[in-house]
Amino acid sequence: MRGLDPPAEAFQPAMLEHDRLRIYVLKGRRTLLAWCRDKHNTWEAELKNGEKPEVLRGLSVDLRTALGGRNPRRVRVYDPWPGDWSSGKMRKGTLQLPPFSRSIVVQANY
Repeated sequence: MRGLDPPAEAFQPAMLEHDRLRIYVLKGRRTLLAWCRDKHNTWEAELKNGEKPEVLRGLSVDLRTALGGRNPRRVRVYDPWPGDWSSGKMRKGTLQLPPFSRSIVVQANY
């Protein structure tokens, strides 16, 4: 996270509810980070049971509560498995996620 100053952000942790994802949030002064993790993909499912991770498509996350009324000027999405960054588009506090497996990270700067 180039350019991110964690002490200056004074991040506060939170969790958001979602039917398919575990969403772990760090709310900072100028940045919101959200790690969106597939609830069905666990180490047991993948390593012990040999289940391949599913590609999740068409998911969106409502970040209005986490943003606290702030309007992000930039939203980026990071897929840690292939190491890819992409731009995100938020409408009224809801972000449409690109297709991904296992987990994806959202960075919103306001």
